[in-house]
Amino acid sequence: MSDPVTTPEESPEAPEAKADEQETFDPERAQAKIKKANQEAANLRARLKELEPLAAKAKELEDAGRSELEKLTARAETAERERGEHIARALRLEVAFEKGLTPAQAKRLVGGTRDELEADAEEILRDFPVKTDGRPRGQADLGPRVTPPPANAREADLRQIEADLNAASRR
Repeated sequence: MSDPVTTPEESPEAPEAKADEQETFDPERAQAKIKKANQEAANLRARLKELEPLAAKAKELEDAGRSELEKLTARAETAERERGEHIARALRLEVAFEKGLTPAQAKRLVGGTRDELEADAEEILRDFPVKTDGRPRGQADLGPRVTPPPANAREADLRQIEADLNAASRR
């Protein structure tokens, strides 16, 4: 069976095409349609000009909001990291205090949990026991102790420096 060939007059669009062919061209009506289309286009262009600055401002605010969000996110990350550091330091100092470590020994405590810190503190105390006066006991040579000069010696030195400066300024 072969397909019947349809001509343009027989197609479903044919009645509309026939209606257009039957209408006669009306220049006034065409002019009115063109005028209306031009007016609509002019209105849309004017509206577009009004909206362009608003769209630019919205984009600017969106970008500013995004960068503000990024700033806040960075601040939150920094605060969270510092919080973790402070918690770890407080835990380390708490364990050091409970175990009776010196401040120097406390700085050397290593561990992520209380149990790890306590085990490390016990190891430090085994290796470097503490005297009752707070100084470590052991074989290490701590070198000579430097004692500050007496207060009256410092005053004498200051008076001598002041006298030398006064003598130099008089010259």
